[in-house]
Amino acid sequence: MVRSVCIGGSVKRACIATLVALSGLTLGSIQATTIYDNLAVGDNGTLPIEESTFFTWANQFLTPNGSPMTLISVVARLTQGSGTGSISALLYSDSSNTPGSLIDTIATVGHASIPASVGPVTFTAGSLIILQPNTEYWIVLDGESLGVADAFWEDGVNNAGTGVGGQNHAQFNGAFWTVFPNDVNTNTIPLMSVDVDAAAAAAPEPATFGLMGVALAACAVIRRRTQRHLHTSR
Repeated sequence: MVRSVCIGGSVKRACIATLVALSGLTLGSIQATTIYDNLAVGDNGTLPIEESTFFTWANQFLTPNGSPMTLISVVARLTQGSGTGSISALLYSDSSNTPGSLIDTIATVGHASIPASVGPVTFTAGSLIILQPNTEYWIVLDGESLGVADAFWEDGVNNAGTGVGGQNHAQFNGAFWTVFPNDVNTNTIPLMSVDVDAAAAAAPEPATFGLMGVALAACAVIRRRTQRHLHTSR
């Protein structure tokens, strides 16, 4: 009887190990890649962030070629405004180098979490957001107050940094977007970084699902045989 229990435990451990190994093939590990970053550029001033239908700013970025990727986080250099509203980082589509339509809310940060002096604020994606390769997107910061800034977004002194050249930034005045090319208006570019994970969005191979199914079926058969052996041994 003791021997049968040991066999059953060994089989169980082997099945678990097999399933864990196969799940690693399907899920992969997070491999963060920074595709936009001008956080280290010197400070030129700050841009007011209010409720996004009233007055705000946006920054454009381009995803690299290859496979679809997941958005991990966006970091913006912010400081508190006299408003008390939260700040949300929004992902917008691109429409002829202008912010298009809202795709998703990346994350929201409470006013108390925005530093009193300029510093980095991280918006970590709270849901799965898939970005397509070689595609333009926009990050729009959205406050809650009208006529008063909930935060100020620091801008840089030039267009240096990863993925900055050739892109645009934009200001919304309550009626329409005004777009500024980064290579021309180099001293009003909002400071931010964008991190993605290309591995997490890769679709699992059908063969991997097949292997998992075989492993599950084999574990079920072995478990039933082990249970019958234990019952017979009693």
